[in-house]
Amino acid sequence: MNIFQICTNSSLSKSCQWIFSAQLNNPLLEAINMVYPIIVASLSIVCICISFIGLLLGSWYIEQCACNSGSRRLLALTLFTTLCSLLFSIIVWAMMLTINAQQELFEHSDIHLKNFGYSLWINLGSLSVYLYAFLMYLVAICKN
Repeated sequence: MNIFQICTNSSLSKSCQWIFSAQLNNPLLEAINMVYPIIVASLSIVCICISFIGLLLGSWYIEQCACNSGSRRLLALTLFTTLCSLLFSIIVWAMMLTINAQQELFEHSDIHLKNFGYSLWINLGSLSVYLYAFLMYLVAICKN
């Protein structure tokens, strides 16, 4: 099970150099081989859901510009969910970019930028949107 694969852009049909799952033959680690990529994929799905809900609720609040305490609590909750989404996204990509025990198997010690496809740039864009939304909501709380 290889959910996340980082391959070079090449027309040759070959296996990926970096696969985000341990390929060790220890039976104790077989459960980790199955669970670890699923956790990473689940966290990335949670990121998307939390950020979508947070951005919708925060946008609704900023459009309404209500100053009552209920609306402030909603904005604080939205700020918190946006921060959680940002942190989950950072955790997911930190885990994906970690060089694991396969280093010796592939005879590589470095991961270069050319080994990544469009998914890295999509994540960098989403991280900047999360950060922008977090700062926007923080300014809205401080202003009111």
